[in-house]
Amino acid sequence: MIMYQKIRRPVSVFMMSVLTLSLFAFAPVASAANPLIQNVNIGLDPFHIKVPNQSAVVHIVYDYNTGGYVTGPVLEQIRDVNDGVIYEFGNTGNDDKASGQYQLVWDGTYKNGTSKDGEYVSDGTYKIYIYSETASLPAAEYESSFAVENTVIPKLTLLSEPPNAYYTPSGSYDINYSLALNSASTSIARLTVDGPLNNNPQQEVISEVKGADGNYIVSWDGKINGNTVLPGQYSYKLYADGSVDGFTVPSNELTGEITVSNEQNPQPTVSGLSASPDPYDPSGGSVTLGYSLAGSLGSTTINAQVYNSADPNKSLESWSFNGQGNGSNSVSWDGKDSNQALVADGSYVFKVWGEDGSFDIVSQQVSFVVTASETPVQERCADFTDVSINSPSCPAITYVKSIGAMTGNPDGTFAPSASLQRDQIAKISLETFGL
Repeated sequence: MIMYQKIRRPVSVFMMSVLTLSLFAFAPVASAANPLIQNVNIGLDPFHIKVPNQSAVVHIVYDYNTGGYVTGPVLEQIRDVNDGVIYEFGNTGNDDKASGQYQLVWDGTYKNGTSKDGEYVSDGTYKIYIYSETASLPAAEYESSFAVENTVIPKLTLLSEPPNAYYTPSGSYDINYSLALNSASTSIARLTVDGPLNNNPQQEVISEVKGADGNYIVSWDGKINGNTVLPGQYSYKLYADGSVDGFTVPSNELTGEITVSNEQNPQPTVSGLSASPDPYDPSGGSVTLGYSLAGSLGSTTINAQVYNSADPNKSLESWSFNGQGNGSNSVSWDGKDSNQALVADGSYVFKVWGEDGSFDIVSQQVSFVVTASETPVQERCADFTDVSINSPSCPAITYVKSIGAMTGNPDGTFAPSASLQRDQIAKISLETFGL
């Protein structure tokens, strides 16, 4: 990088001759005056770089007066706070310019002849530096600081989960959210409602201008194009278009689905979930899991399942019923997993959901406790307190204990439904094959 430096030395006769010749190069000598850099304007402060999907630039405008010469040498640079050159406009070193107004355009990247050329700068304070030195002294010099910030898009956050169901005569459907403008000066929050998903798609758009961070509520009146919507499944999307340095920057999106019903077509619901007895001892028989169905249109499918609250993705038992009618219903669970082994003590969940025509029935769930009674000594398998001699797994459990591959837990239990660690699996394998 070529940097301009003023060098002060004793003036010799030879140097005076050179200076005299150089003065004649800037004509006309009689009217020469000091060069001037004036009316500098930095278009953006702070200047936001990396605007998503946009080309953000800052415009720097200034007036240059050569001081009467035809042209004058001008150096134009972006510098950091330590005067390191970040970006040099034009050619390396001085560029000859006539008097007039000039505009510099910077996109927030490096251009200083290093490996960083083309990369974006980091957040911080930077300077515009303009310098011109003609034969008429003093030189013209200008510098001014401005802030550079990376663009942070507006962010929307739900303050509470919106309801899955909306009954149109009940009023408006409300979504509570918070808005952080971040780099945006203002934004337009937009809620779109699309549907019905099972019929001719339509869309309603609600737009609201937001000029500050805060908590807001956006409401949908249950209408599309002025008409109350038909029952069915609808989807919503909430987002904000922020304004950053004149560019439009989209926020994150909040999405969900809405089951809409009215007087003629009420939404089917399940309620009153229960587990009896609770706590439940699997060795004493089955547990009764109950629920009630209301608002069925006659084509209701009900789904239900039981899972351990610590592992919601693993169903221990599941049921599905087609054409179920309104009223109280129940299922029985014998307390066994998919391998027909009694489950271990812990917290379990009974979950019910379904669908009825174009409606999704919002899922409901209830937790209950499984606490197995200690197996009597004479009925224990391999002397484990939680495994009966009548268990289908008893012969295998007795064998792995006899060879020392599995010795159970310090509390005297075997915990047949518990997960194994990798080191435990390795030990069992080695012991089983006598290795």
